[in-house]
Amino acid sequence: IAALCKLYQASGNVRYLNAAKKADGFIRESLRDGDTLYVSYRNGRRGVQGFLDDYAAYAFAQLALYSATLDTEYIEHAKRLCETVEKWFMDEAHGGYYLCATDGESLILRPKETYDGAMPSGNSMMAWNLVRLSQLTDDTEDAHAAEHQLAFMASAAAESPTGYAMFLLALMDRETPPPRVTVVLAKEADACGLPL
Repeated sequence: IAALCKLYQASGNVRYLNAAKKADGFIRESLRDGDTLYVSYRNGRRGVQGFLDDYAAYAFAQLALYSATLDTEYIEHAKRLCETVEKWFMDEAHGGYYLCATDGESLILRPKETYDGAMPSGNSMMAWNLVRLSQLTDDTEDAHAAEHQLAFMASAAAESPTGYAMFLLALMDRETPPPRVTVVLAKEADACGLPL
C-alpha cells in the first residue's frame, strides 16, 4: 500500500492510488474485526490473530495513504492501530513491544524483535509510526509514546546501528522534522479538489 502511494505521488497516475485504496479496503473487510487484525484470509475464513509486525505495517500504510490523499480518516485509523499496539503488545517493564499480543497465541516465551533485516522490525516501524503521528497530531500522548519507543530502540541499536535502518529513519525524522506549511486560501474554490 505504501509503495503504491509513493508511485502515485511520484507519477500522478491515479491508478496506483486506486490500487492502494483497493488493497486497504480488502484488509478492512477481510483481515480486520474491530481493533483486531488477522494474518490471512481464505475461503471466507480468517487465520490467526495478527502479530506486532502486522499492526505496525498497517499503521505505516495508513500514514502513507494520508500522505497521498490528505484524508484525515487515515490518521485516525493509524492512531487507533497504534493505541491497540500499546494496549496488547507493550512491555510495560522494559519498553518496546512483544511480537505477540497478550491474548494472542500462547507461546513458551514472548519474543521482542528489534533488528531490521530485509524487512524492518515491528518495533522499528512503531518508532517511525509514533514519530510521524506525533508530528501530524501534536498530541502529547503520541509524542510521549514516540520518545519512549525511540529510547528503547536506541539502547538496542547502540551496539550495531547498521542493523537498524528503519529505527534510524524514525530518529532522523524526529531530529529533523519536515517543515510545517500553512496555506490560507482566499476562497474555497481555490482548493483545487483538496479536502477542506
